Amino acid sequence: MTLTEFEHDVLLAIYHSDFQDGLKGIDTIGNAVWSGYEYGIFPKLVKGNHQYSAVMGSLVKKGYVHEMGNDCICITQEGYNELFPPKQPEEL
Repeated sequence: MTLTEFEHDVLLAIYHSDFQDGLKGIDTIGNAVWSGYEYGIFPKLVKGNHQYSAVMGSLVKKGYVHEMGNDCICITQEGYNELFPPKQPEEL
């Protein structure tokens, strides 16, 4: 599945969130971060709670983000792979 520009930007914002507590790379997979639009961690391209909810719902439906409780989300392995595709053997 391909990402829209908004989905890509939100997924990157989750990956780079200050709530990752310094984690990078595969360590971000499954690490819960605050999900609310009001926390201001998402790109300015996503305007308003309605648009944020639509983008987040799409990412969850595609399996790129997992909801953890009422206020937290995390990047899934699939979401990480979409952002950082694994290298194919011929690319190594």
